[in-house]
Amino acid sequence: MPARHVFVPSVFLFLLALICLVGLLPPRGSPPLRSFFQPWLPLISGTSGTEHDSAGSECDYSDGRWVRNNDTNVTAYTEDCPFLDPGFRCMRNGRRDSSFRYWRWQPRRCHLPKFNATEMLERSRNGRIVFAGDSIGRNQWESM
Repeated sequence: MPARHVFVPSVFLFLLALICLVGLLPPRGSPPLRSFFQPWLPLISGTSGTEHDSAGSECDYSDGRWVRNNDTNVTAYTEDCPFLDPGFRCMRNGRRDSSFRYWRWQPRRCHLPKFNATEMLERSRNGRIVFAGDSIGRNQWESM
């Protein structure tokens, strides 16, 4: 097969991919993607939507690290939920330690409040909670 027959489709596919990629970029001067999620932040954080530390820096929940939670009031861990996928039953699948229960995510410049299931359900009363997607959505549903 001549090299020309391979080169032409490759260039065409490259240009098509480039056009699609450019089409997905937000228009110049548009607000950052974070502003798209701004209306939902109060539901996630239970605050005004934009948290600030004492120095006035804006909170970014994705910028942080895992820290050891030495709180003696760690939520009880159970694998008895009938909706829990068998693959997520750590102890029944041979995990010998329970140290994973003592870690939490700590954003760098803000306080991440403990999840309040009652408040979340009250805010969602007469509404719908939708988990869309693939296995990640399924994991979120099972965690809920």
